[in-house]
Amino acid sequence: MESKISFEDLERKYESFSTYLTARSRLALVLEFLRRHPPQSLLAQRYGISQSTVSRELHHSIPILYIYCRFINWPERPITESWCNAIGAIDCTSHFRCRVHPGQALYYRGDKHGHFITAQVICSLRGEIWSICLGLGHNNDQGFLKLSKKDKHLILHDMILLGDGGYRGNTNIITPDDDKDLRWNYEQMANRAVVEVINSLVKNWKSAELKFSMSPEMQEMTLMVCYNLVAKHLHMFPLNYTITNPDKRACEEK
Repeated sequence: MESKISFEDLERKYESFSTYLTARSRLALVLEFLRRHPPQSLLAQRYGISQSTVSRELHHSIPILYIYCRFINWPERPITESWCNAIGAIDCTSHFRCRVHPGQALYYRGDKHGHFITAQVICSLRGEIWSICLGLGHNNDQGFLKLSKKDKHLILHDMILLGDGGYRGNTNIITPDDDKDLRWNYEQMANRAVVEVINSLVKNWKSAELKFSMSPEMQEMTLMVCYNLVAKHLHMFPLNYTITNPDKRACEEK
């Protein structure tokens, strides 16, 4: 996601902002909100401030973190590790929220039985996050791939990914295939599971897992901060993930 907010805009907006917390305490408050997602009343009690001050702190600090936490990038060098020529994996995950009015239908999907923001995650088979796109919850995986224009990106860069059945029919995404044997499908599933691991790591930050009550714009910035913090963690402590290699003949048949 490209940011349309500059730090100078935020400084001008909050130049008269007064706070009763030190800079370290303010950062601790925001990180605790991201990690544990407690009620704002509990944060107010813990830090000895009013609930309105907690709300102002969150609306002040999360956009700043959103601007400065930029650890997700496409690879700059050719990727040599692959499975059936696929160098990465793709998947969508749901981040639920309270109803929005007006426009609640845009965030609702019947099969999910809730309102949410969709996150499309693309990563390497080693677990390096390459791309995060956020969108309205009513889109399915295939539809959001087209809306995000990542289908054109894959074609332009001749990139092949692994995905689940929701991406069936896309020539640049290898999905489960009933015409293949059990071993091939197992290896396809095992190799694309890395993106599921990333989704789980992100949802360790409870603001990305629990139902979100603030505005959709705040939720999007909060989610991007969580994804970038996970990406930074994976840069420092990469996943110990082994790529399962099928026999060459099975790849050629695909």
